[in-house]
Amino acid sequence: MGDLAAVVAARGVPAQEVMDEYARTLDRLVDPVRHPSLCWLRESGRLGTPDEPDHDFRFGLERVLDGVEALARGASA
Repeated sequence: MGDLAAVVAARGVPAQEVMDEYARTLDRLVDPVRHPSLCWLRESGRLGTPDEPDHDFRFGLERVLDGVEALARGASA
């Protein structure tokens, strides 16, 4: 179970409400000078919508497979 799903299940609130609260917390805590990319991502609206349940797993798996591919390319060079 993903973090968002766990919070939704534990608190019994809609996923969008949890995401809105997360966004407000980021707005309070993130310094745009120190973390401009995170601020850009926050302002883009991409952090404001819940992902599909398997998004985090697939994203992580794709990064692992990217690393395996890079390693294999380096070994064959």
